[in-house]
Amino acid sequence: MEEAQRKLSLAKSRLLLCSPFFGSIVCRRPPILTGRVPTAGVDARGRLYVNPDFIESLSTGELVFLLAHETMHIALLHALREGGRSHLIWNIAADAVINARLSLLKIGTPIEGGVSLRGCAGRSAEDVYDFLLEKYAKNRGVPWTYRKTRDPLNGDVDARGASGMSEAQRREAEIESRSLVAEAAAAARMQGGASPELEALISSILGRPIPWPLALERFLSARSSQSQSWSRPNRRYRRVAYLPETSPLPSAGELVVGIDTSGSLSEKDLGIILGRLSELALQFRPTLLRVLYCDSEVRREDDFTMDDLPIVQASVPGRGGTDMRKIFEYMARRGIEPDAVVIFTDGETEFPEKTEVPTIWMISSDRTAPAGAGETVRIGRF
Repeated sequence: MEEAQRKLSLAKSRLLLCSPFFGSIVCRRPPILTGRVPTAGVDARGRLYVNPDFIESLSTGELVFLLAHETMHIALLHALREGGRSHLIWNIAADAVINARLSLLKIGTPIEGGVSLRGCAGRSAEDVYDFLLEKYAKNRGVPWTYRKTRDPLNGDVDARGASGMSEAQRREAEIESRSLVAEAAAAARMQGGASPELEALISSILGRPIPWPLALERFLSARSSQSQSWSRPNRRYRRVAYLPETSPLPSAGELVVGIDTSGSLSEKDLGIILGRLSELALQFRPTLLRVLYCDSEVRREDDFTMDDLPIVQASVPGRGGTDMRKIFEYMARRGIEPDAVVIFTDGETEFPEKTEVPTIWMISSDRTAPAGAGETVRIGRF
């Protein structure tokens, strides 16, 4: 076990160096060493398992490949997407897509016996599955020289727990996975490690809009807990050592919500946003919630405490041009230092190159905020 841990740590370090994208995912989903899997695998909840004996049988390059391979199963939600398909053929299809991608990206050393099918790098597992199923039916067997006994990663997608998950749990798993990919993509871009091939992979994962309330809930949940507040210490005592304040309820510190009033949001959209914000505020209990309405300038600020909830919808000021950078300039001028920022916009704006506070952009178009400016969520319809 000790030798397996050493090799695993070395492979994770190599992966971070050669591909910050995959390395970042592995760091956020550290492998669980266990003898319950023959080699390696992932489950429907995105947990990664590796057999210590299998680790010791691999070279460092092969272990780098293995980690990238399994993290792609997590990022692509292969366990949840299997459905009622043949597990054998689904696993072959998923592995074919992943291995073709990794070969294109030149990540690690492919493990002997693994699936290798040409032309799969840009295809979905469903597409390859349908192709293989047709061949399987014609040949009454797996349609090439593939043998389970030769492939050390056969069956590494464990979908048995997926059928027992509720629809809410499945949505949560999808959002967590795509958030994981978004954070890893930001890390790769900041380090100059996002090649065109990798960008294509990222886009294929993040392209579909997700329910914005769930994404925002995940964002706030990551910054609060039932026992500690993630709000900053009193600024008059910056030089004093600080420990989080314990509290019987979660606390989300000071939150700024920027709303694009250039015309991209209707009165109905605004009502939906403010209603859901009221619900989330009751759940995460921010010490102060500032709502800033902005087009080419911040036109209005409404401040709310817990005693002011629910948020009452007001008329939308503005309807001019669009420049969401003005929200950060406004905060800087007034000495506003929130603990997190949420911005709703259609994305037709200039973005700040960098923000000093955790920021999430809820964008209703295909535009993306720069990596240093925070996380982007494509929200689709309200």
